[in-house]
Amino acid sequence: MAILALFSGAFMALTCSILYDLWFLVNPISPEESMLNDFIFFVFHVGFIEEIVKFLPVIFIVLALGERINDPIDLVMYGGLSALGFATLENSLYFSVLGVSIINGRFILSTVLHMAETILLCYLWARARYMKLSNEYIAILAGFCLVVLSHGLFDFFLTTRNIAYILLVVAQLVLMGFLYGRTLLSCILFSPRSAFILTSFTANRLNNYHYLFSSAAFLLIVSYLHTNYNYATEIANYWLALMVFITIFCSGPVFIPLANIGLPSSPTNRQIKKKISYHPVKP
Repeated sequence: MAILALFSGAFMALTCSILYDLWFLVNPISPEESMLNDFIFFVFHVGFIEEIVKFLPVIFIVLALGERINDPIDLVMYGGLSALGFATLENSLYFSVLGVSIINGRFILSTVLHMAETILLCYLWARARYMKLSNEYIAILAGFCLVVLSHGLFDFFLTTRNIAYILLVVAQLVLMGFLYGRTLLSCILFSPRSAFILTSFTANRLNNYHYLFSSAAFLLIVSYLHTNYNYATEIANYWLALMVFITIFCSGPVFIPLANIGLPSSPTNRQIKKKISYHPVKP
């Protein structure tokens, strides 16, 4: 099912073009006309459609597995995998048109943001379903509105090419990265497997910095080799220096909250029963 979630998210990325065209027939607007128009376009055309298609595989898996989905971290995991598959295929489509010059920004920033938004939506669903036992439909609707707005604002800020808006993009990345880590931690604490999960990490920490930095370095090498092969070494050297600066500036907001997530001390069984309110419910 994890593999299904990943490939379903990738498949749903292919449907976006069709949905964009159908939605354009209902509401025919295009970007770069006015700021208000652009805001409406990126929120209600781009964010609305992409957040729906990333969330649909999660709904399908929950319906297919039924009572076997009995842990809040399950929803977060499937949501993250669906968003990862979506973002990966979307990135490949961008590369086929724009080349690998955008590889760092797309893989490091856009992929993480796609995952953070879908995970936030799934977390709010899991919170209503297992933790607080509130209305699931209201939680899903509220979460969906929140992530659609976040998605639209990110694209809107990024395309304005205004330094003030670019700083808002950085602030948004910091916030979403922080929420990404907090939702993961919250689900671990409420999981019936929390004792096993918490004792599985060295020094009670989720250390991701080596994955993040090695991924950034790999992407820089790919971009450098591509530029060197297609143009010249001098151009590749200049491009590498520029991309290192951009990567450091852009990756910082992602690396800071996600590189080293602190976990509470591994609890005993008595502490787990006292601190964790776990309520398995039928779908």
